[in-house]
Amino acid sequence: LDPLEAAERLKTRLSTAPMRTLSFEGESVATMVDGVVNRCQTHKVRPRKIVFEDHGLSGLLFMGRDAVTLNTLPSFRRDFARLGECITSTTEIYLLHCYAFADNGTLAKEISAIVGCPIYVGIRPQAIGNRAFEGPVRRATATEVHWVDKFSLSEAVLHFD
Repeated sequence: LDPLEAAERLKTRLSTAPMRTLSFEGESVATMVDGVVNRCQTHKVRPRKIVFEDHGLSGLLFMGRDAVTLNTLPSFRRDFARLGECITSTTEIYLLHCYAFADNGTLAKEISAIVGCPIYVGIRPQAIGNRAFEGPVRRATATEVHWVDKFSLSEAVLHFD
C-alpha cells in the first residue's frame, strides 16, 4: 500500500465523519499527547474517541520514534497521564498497532490505568490508514480485558499517523 495513497484515503474518510476530526502526525509519545491536549483545549472539546496509529508487535507499540513496552512505559507515564487534562471517563482510546494486543492486553491495561479510560486494540495486522478498520478487538481497562466482537472506527474524533 502506497503511504501517500493511504494518507489520502484516511483524509477522505475522516472528512466524511459526522463530527469534527482533528488529525496530525506525531514523532513521539510526547508530541502526540501534546497534540491531543493542545487541540482539545484550543477547540474546547472533550473527545469521545482518540486514535493512535503506528506499527506494533506483541506487547510493543511504536509511537513515532518511541517504542512503548512494559519496560519503557515508566518513562512515558507522565506523557500518557497528560491525556487526563482533556478526556472524560467515557473517552475511548484506540491503538491501531498490528499485534499490539498479542500480549493478552497487559500493556493496554497498564496504559488504561494511567490515562483513566478504556483502551481498544485490534488483534490482527492492520494497514496504516485503513479506512475500513472493522472486526474483533479487545477492550482493556486497568483491571479487565474483554472481547468486542463487532467494531468500527467510523466516528473517530482524533487520529494520528
